[in-house]
Amino acid sequence: DIYEDEGILMVTPASTSPDITERGYELVFRTIGLDSMQGPVAANYLISQKPERVAVVHDKQQYGEGIATAVRDTLEEAGVEVAMFEGITAGAKDFSSLVTKLRQADVDYVYYGGYHPELGLILRQAQQADLDATFMGPEGVGNKDI
Repeated sequence: DIYEDEGILMVTPASTSPDITERGYELVFRTIGLDSMQGPVAANYLISQKPERVAVVHDKQQYGEGIATAVRDTLEEAGVEVAMFEGITAGAKDFSSLVTKLRQADVDYVYYGGYHPELGLILRQAQQADLDATFMGPEGVGNKDI
């Protein structure tokens, strides 16, 4: 609100929440797509892969949960079974209980809304547990080391 109140132009490279532009500010611009745009695109890609059961996992933060919710909603609207919609704690290190739930749910795809540090650990622990699922996520998980 401060930028708008003071007449200062704001360009954000990372704010994906639709709430920011829904406020009607005239001086706020973004260089990235909205969750409400990115989520359906990701979900439609998943749908094109003909998944049997999908898990949608997020980090309980505004960015991660927002985009994960958009993915889940689009999948459900298309009739794809979302076997679980689960939040993890950002900064946690042990995701063994999540991996166990993913195995029990017998998912073949996992969409993760969040950032790369947690996804990297989830991927490592999923591999150690022989979880046979394909993972994907938004630009927040992009990292050359993953």
